[in-house]
Amino acid sequence: MDEETTPPSGQHEEVLDNGGSLVINTAPTTDVDNKHSMTSAWTQQGSNGNSTNTEEWRTKPFLSWTPQDVGLWLISLNMSEHRSSFEENEINGEHLSSLSKDDLQELGVGRLGHRLTIMKAIQQQLLV
Repeated sequence: MDEETTPPSGQHEEVLDNGGSLVINTAPTTDVDNKHSMTSAWTQQGSNGNSTNTEEWRTKPFLSWTPQDVGLWLISLNMSEHRSSFEENEINGEHLSSLSKDDLQELGVGRLGHRLTIMKAIQQQLLV
């Protein structure tokens, strides 16, 4: 990975590549961070080394999405910074359908633009 695509030291970026695979770009600051990064990558691939199907959520009914599906959806919206909060609070597809702007603020989505983007994307999913 070249220096231009490496996130700032101690940070990471989660994106879906063109094939729908989850790509985590990290820049560890210590040996502990490096070990955590390697463990995270291994966990994302699964213990048998096969990568998980990160596109599966797209074919599931919105209301049956798991918190992990919601996290992948957030990545697809370029909102990966909110993924951990949604997963830690176990927000699934059914919960998404009833979230308010106040709920999003409680989940740590502080930027109005991010709240509006998420609310619009939820409405689009409800119409599918």
